[in-house]
Amino acid sequence: MTDWDVPALLAAAGARLGRELIAVGESLGGSHRSLVLRVGPAGSAGPGTMLIKAFDPLSGADGFAREFAALTVLEGRAEAPRLLACLPEHHLLVISDLGPGGSLADALLGTGPSRAAAQLLKWASAIGALHRDTRDVGAAFHQELQSVGGEVLVDPESPEAALESTADGLVDLLADLGVAFGTPEQDELRRLRPTTDAFALSPSDACPDNNIEVDGRLVLIDFEGATFRHITWDAAYLRVPWPSCWCCWRIEPGAADAALDIWRDAVEPSFPVVRTPWFESDLVTAQIGWSMVSTIWFLTRALDGDPPPENPLMRGKIPPRRSMIQHRLSEVVRLNSPDHPALTDLAGRLLAALHELWGPTPLALAPAFRSVPRG
Repeated sequence: MTDWDVPALLAAAGARLGRELIAVGESLGGSHRSLVLRVGPAGSAGPGTMLIKAFDPLSGADGFAREFAALTVLEGRAEAPRLLACLPEHHLLVISDLGPGGSLADALLGTGPSRAAAQLLKWASAIGALHRDTRDVGAAFHQELQSVGGEVLVDPESPEAALESTADGLVDLLADLGVAFGTPEQDELRRLRPTTDAFALSPSDACPDNNIEVDGRLVLIDFEGATFRHITWDAAYLRVPWPSCWCCWRIEPGAADAALDIWRDAVEPSFPVVRTPWFESDLVTAQIGWSMVSTIWFLTRALDGDPPPENPLMRGKIPPRRSMIQHRLSEVVRLNSPDHPALTDLAGRLLAALHELWGPTPLALAPAFRSVPRG
């Protein structure tokens, strides 16, 4: 954990902006690689608050470059906050403050199915608008990325890289479970790629908590994993669901389908292919890919007793890993994709082994969808 020198960060950002800054409230978190603070001008004069996001120079250098590049090419668009200043020497960004609005995660963990479904549509609209508006920014994004990150062109956390590491990591894990993982399955996993020409900017970590409601719409935040990739990797978040996220409960099927329709409506002007059978096949590919990748992410802890979150405030907000894994594998089996027969067979065999080991552990709906509307 980085020992952040907050006074130094405030002084550096204040010097760049030409005003003295003070922290407002507690830290807004970030990640193990970054720190986010709400700041404002000292005294009563001056404009309102803004955010400073500082990145660890070692573990966060890639994230700093990616967030800078994404917010730079998104300047003036409604899908993201504004970049107000960049301090490369401090790995620090100053970003517009969108306020204390709630997120999609808040709605999914709430008690109202109608609000959760409505917020899900807003999320789909925001992601869709981002994809629609950034089809042609790939070159500009990579240019900005190089300007502060050098030759940072290959995303170390890309789906392609994750598929490679998953193929390597599953060998020993599955052997311990008595599940064969041979050449056909490994080759199919390594070749798992969407085939249509549909690439745009992605925040990469498009989780339900990485957005804020502003004036009745959701604005995306956290672009430290930003990359230019196939849009199905984000759209499939609605079907897995939420492969890289902590609040990955099941979504009510009708709500998920409606959100995917809204997403298609948003992206269709730039990507007419989203209405074709070929694109639907790509969505299935992405869903299978995320299901297999997230299995390797969580299987070790699931096998080690599936302990609850260490933070007691998060207990009940995060589903058991065993439920999550079994649900994703069962969906791969249900899809029965003719394009991925070896992985379908592997998912079925692994699911059977985990049923024998743990028993069936169904994944519950998100808390908001468990509620019955009052008449």
